[in-house]
Amino acid sequence: MLLENGVQPDIIACRTEHPLPQDIRRKIAQFCNVQVSSVIEAIDAETIYDVPLLMQKERLDQRALYMLDLYNDKDADLDVWKAFLGRLKNPGDVVRIGLVGKYVELHDAYKSIAESFIHAGAANECKVQLEWIQSETLVDEHHCSEVLSQLDAVLVAPGFGERGIDGKINAVRYVREQGIPFLGICLGMQMAVIEYARNVMGIEDAHSTEMEPHTANPVISMMEEQKSVTDKGERCG
Repeated sequence: MLLENGVQPDIIACRTEHPLPQDIRRKIAQFCNVQVSSVIEAIDAETIYDVPLLMQKERLDQRALYMLDLYNDKDADLDVWKAFLGRLKNPGDVVRIGLVGKYVELHDAYKSIAESFIHAGAANECKVQLEWIQSETLVDEHHCSEVLSQLDAVLVAPGFGERGIDGKINAVRYVREQGIPFLGICLGMQMAVIEYARNVMGIEDAHSTEMEPHTANPVISMMEEQKSVTDKGERCG
């Protein structure tokens, strides 16, 4: 169908659950007008971090250089990557970290955070077991303590709007009082400031103007000199 529309592939990566036999490669090459060496097996991997090694095994890097008419007679040095994989797959310890957010039902909403935990864990030869916690369920303080008490650390994730912020504030208060390691990102940091202002400094109605524009005690607010800014992007010229 691509050929019918004038699109001629140089390399075809075939997603597959099983090894791709040579006769199938030849058939694909013949029907798609490419060389057999340009038909690449992209087999299911245990982890996405295995893919670079699998693609190197298929000589995808060398094939791409050949198609670009770039000469190279050395294999890519993936020793550092292999060392990372070794630590990732053979952790010496496990930690449980709670990720408190509004959109935890859709894990991809926090994909960058989850992947950061994987990398941080691998760097320390430790498996990070993420516990996905819906912030709206933490409004009840007893339930909040039940959910968070067995965790090694808690991250309160970014988000927008008022929904779920009371649960995030409760989570921040619990981990602060219990001495559990905590990181707040963006809205999570705002919740930490609000929680501290309310429960340590005694400013009961402390809030962020993002959620409560007319709060009497805006502990999070836009700086006055920024309120008149209308040009919010760089110009090329």
